[in-house]
Formats: sequence, structure tokens, C-alpha cells
Amino acid sequence: MIFSTLGRLGNRVLHSFIVTAIIIFIIILLTVIFIRVFLNENIQGQRSLDSIDETATQIYEAVNDQIMGQRGYSITNDESFLDTYYTGVEDFNEKSVELKKAVEDFPVLKNQTEEFLEAGQYILDSFIHPYIEMQKNGQAINRETLQKSEKAVDEFRSIYADYYTLIEKNNGQKHDAI
Repeated sequence: MIFSTLGRLGNRVLHSFIVTAIIIFIIILLTVIFIRVFLNENIQGQRSLDSIDETATQIYEAVNDQIMGQRGYSITNDESFLDTYYTGVEDFNEKSVELKKAVEDFPVLKNQTEEFLEAGQYILDSFIHPYIEMQKNGQAINRETLQKSEKAVDEFRSIYADYYTLIEKNNGQKHDAI
């Protein structure tokens, strides 16, 4: 056989080569496994952040729906516009709970999430709902109150933009690092 023709030195070189090849193969295999595990953790973190981003966008849209429903009702006095308002309120409440759960694993997002949700709730409680009640009672909305509501809406939009930026900044980082 081949082993007998290689001689003593040849057999040692062959055995060294085989052992080295096995060690290199094991190192490559372990490296691939480690990279795969690391990528899976990172992908899970990104998926969670994408879900948070999507839910925050749905909350933003729910607040806008409430505003549009209230404005449509105020302008036309047509109660069919209130369907959009009620849908927005329902979506806001449902998605707020979802968002709070989703950010539990992301401590860096908790404070900004609370600020974002409080700003949306403030608009609903302080302006949109009272405006609808005023309209139903035949009362007019004064200019000062409208200016305050516009300022609150602008602030809400700014908070959403900052929140979105924070999510994007943290996207791509390892899940545990956030």
C-alpha cells in the first residue's frame, strides 16, 4: 500500500497533514456555527425593531385618523366622519398596548415610547374628543384653542420623527446591546 512506500518520514508528514487538515476543518466549522448564531440573534433584534417601527407608524396613523375624523365632522357636521375617529381611537389603544409590550426588551426605547404615547393620548384627551363634544353641543372652537391643538399636533409629529430616528439608529445592533 502507499503507506509502506512513503517511508518513516513520509508517513509522519502524511499524518501531520491529515491532522492539520482535520483541525482546520473543525476551526472553519466552529467559525461558521458561531457566525450563524450571531446573525440569528441580530436578525431577531432587527425583526423586533422593525415590529416596533411598524407599530409606532400605525399609532401615528391612528392619531392622524382621529384628527381627520374630527376635522371632517367639524367642517361638515356629518357623523359619518366620526367612523374614522372611532377607528383611530380603537387602533391607538390597541397598538399602544402592543408597543409597550414590544419595547420591554429595549430599555433605551422605553422613555421615548412613553413620551410618544403620552403625546398621542394628550391630543386625544385635550383636543380631539373635546372638539367633537363641543361640535355636538353646537359650541364653536376658539382660535386660541385651535392654535394650542396645532402646536400639540406638531409636537407629536416631532416626537414621532425623533422616535423613528432612534429606532433606525438602533436597528442593526445586537439585540442585547440595545
